[in-house]
Amino acid sequence: MKEEGILKRISAITGIDRLVEKLALLSQKDWQSLLLYAFEERAGRLSVNHLLDQVHNSRFTQPSALSQRAIVGLEHNAINLLPQEFEAIELSPVVPFGTNRILAGTNQKNILSTSRNLEVTADPTTALALECARRRSQLIRNSSTVANPVRLATIQRNIRLQSFEKIPGFMPHFKVLALETAGCEKPDWPFKIASLLEHLTYYLRFICFLIKSGYHFQGVIVNISNIRIAEKIIQNKGLSRKEVGRETQNSAFSIFEAAGISFPSIVSDLRVLDVESQFNYGIKYFIDALKEVEEAIVTPMKSNIPDIYWEFDLERIAGMGYYTDLCFKITAKNRLGYTYPLIDGGFVDWTQKLLLSKKEQLLISGVGLDILLQNFHERV
Repeated sequence: MKEEGILKRISAITGIDRLVEKLALLSQKDWQSLLLYAFEERAGRLSVNHLLDQVHNSRFTQPSALSQRAIVGLEHNAINLLPQEFEAIELSPVVPFGTNRILAGTNQKNILSTSRNLEVTADPTTALALECARRRSQLIRNSSTVANPVRLATIQRNIRLQSFEKIPGFMPHFKVLALETAGCEKPDWPFKIASLLEHLTYYLRFICFLIKSGYHFQGVIVNISNIRIAEKIIQNKGLSRKEVGRETQNSAFSIFEAAGISFPSIVSDLRVLDVESQFNYGIKYFIDALKEVEEAIVTPMKSNIPDIYWEFDLERIAGMGYYTDLCFKITAKNRLGYTYPLIDGGFVDWTQKLLLSKKEQLLISGVGLDILLQNFHERV
């Protein structure tokens, strides 16, 4: 493998066997000091030509092709449309080292790590989750406020190190508007249903506002899923979770087909589903959770916003290991007829990990603002 060859070459140059393993054993303080000295030494060997070369050739240093006036205008409208309950906060551009690996399972190779035991923000939802957990911990200490939810939002430019060159319109750095609601279930406020309704209502209001402002959206679809259905099928049918995970970007893949199951993949009305099959496949409990969403959210919103199409994707696999159960996706076509994923969200277990409590719930969601401007603005 290429990686093994690189490590062998470095070990040969330094004369140290198993160099990476040994460096990984250093304390955070010693690791930080080593990197600081190494970067200082390397910077002293560089010239102005190095800067020019990086500006011309590094995809990470290139500015966005979008107008900052247009971006700021879109951000302004997005924030102004937020419900009063959501506090919009300005996040730091860095988070503790390992944040995305520990919470979201993101490969550290795709994260821009720094010399100070930090990493540059690659996902505002993980950064918001840390702040949600901090605020929830303060509420939990006070028994009278333990049930109070925390609602936060932010807009942040993020950077990812994986290559997006094969995906038109995708850049290493991009702006994301993210919403998060953290809390726990209580008798007079069913957390999951209420928070889902808040997020979906906001995003549909945002889309409707943009349409009135000259953006062009066609065939807007709100797609709701329960990731536990796919997890249960994998477990019951003995499928390879790793192999299924490789198919997340393959639109032709069907987990029901791979499992030899005859069951609808996408429906607009859950009442058409055969109850006996739900029992046989062990997924009735997860379908029932979707029915609660259908009754409390989908049915009322269908009548209020008739131009939006709602569907339930029963075999969604994108987000396995990331979302815990209920999740949603909003897609639309632009004027040229190309379909883009606009918004994605769902429940995660990050505050459960951070606060060591199974009672904690966290709904995250986000929309790529660059995609909206590049593909749906009036100039397209």
